[in-house]
Amino acid sequence: MVRGPFGRTFLPKLSQLRAHFIRPDGTSRVRIAIVTARNAPAHERVVRTLREWGTPADEAPFVGLAEKAPILAATGAHIFFDDHEKHVVAAKEVVPSGSVPGSVSPDRPLPQS
Repeated sequence: MVRGPFGRTFLPKLSQLRAHFIRPDGTSRVRIAIVTARNAPAHERVVRTLREWGTPADEAPFVGLAEKAPILAATGAHIFFDDHEKHVVAAKEVVPSGSVPGSVSPDRPLPQS
């Protein structure tokens, strides 16, 4: 998979920060969670891509059609990014959130669910 803007810069730097704070037991004070709407079998691409990039994820909830905001609240997320505005709008109520340029065009409104 081709790296987007977060795959080229942000995620590698976050991974370096995570590695810097590794404890003797192998855990880190900096945890990376990928909360994605993908579900089986598409989830495999996410896992393989992160491994290929050398970017570990401590958690990877594959939520399917479920809302992401409750999961972010339950995990105590500190920051959230998504390429779908509807997820960013919902998540900003529980965690600082930002949009990632991606497959969703800002000129094409998302269907309301």
